[in-house]
Amino acid sequence: ALVSLAVDGAVRPYQPDLAIDAATARTLALTWEDANPIARPEVVLAGRVLSAEAAGVAVAGVGTRRLTLEVVLSDLVKQLPTPAVDDPLWLLVHCRDAAWSPSGEPVRLRLDGLGRPAPDALYLSDLEATVAQAHGGLRRDRDYGGDDGFELRGRHLTRGLLLCPRADGPGEAVFDLTGHPERRTLCASLGIEDATGLIGSVVFAVEVDDGADGWRRLYTSEVRRGGGAVTLLRLPLGPCRRLRLLCTDAGDSHNSDHAVWGDARLE
Repeated sequence: ALVSLAVDGAVRPYQPDLAIDAATARTLALTWEDANPIARPEVVLAGRVLSAEAAGVAVAGVGTRRLTLEVVLSDLVKQLPTPAVDDPLWLLVHCRDAAWSPSGEPVRLRLDGLGRPAPDALYLSDLEATVAQAHGGLRRDRDYGGDDGFELRGRHLTRGLLLCPRADGPGEAVFDLTGHPERRTLCASLGIEDATGLIGSVVFAVEVDDGADGWRRLYTSEVRRGGGAVTLLRLPLGPCRRLRLLCTDAGDSHNSDHAVWGDARLE
């Protein structure tokens, strides 16, 4: 059984879905005790099982009745798939005895804060789009109903773009980046605003133009649905002059496709 959980050395009571601010916390330490020798735990980050040699993970006491797992969060998050990962981000640890019998439920921690904007971020909603085509128009920092900010999975985001697909084509927004050569990473939280409930379906895409070879696709999301996961995007753009954001209706009409690029920014 889990007997201790500490964040940066401070012991905290464990409860399922406990939130850890991964942007500020440095280390996690978890300790289990069992009547039988304990096998090496299985660590799952964002749905992926990490190898026993994964950076940021150290295990002590394998084969004994007391096992400790220490995690360096800054190293752990480097194991995340790029350029996008679902939010909320889950860290699960399965601990079993040497006979492979489950020792209680897996420890389930929610890692927050990874999509937090940098203090000097340049928000796309502060830039004028050279092309803007969207059902209801491109909306800056306002949701479909005209209220300030956006709701994504219960979180309120004050900045961002609403880029809804049109009946006759994708939603599209193009930005000239020539005045900002030092900012070439696009960051955003992608999803369908909560007001649609469980309906709405969108595919998000990002393209760049370097001025020589035309538009080049850098990213295409899976279909995002109302009430579903939010995607944290951190996408290096490389050398480019223009940025194009696209949203399609996923092939099933544009109704309720309230596509949000939450906190869309250049860093």
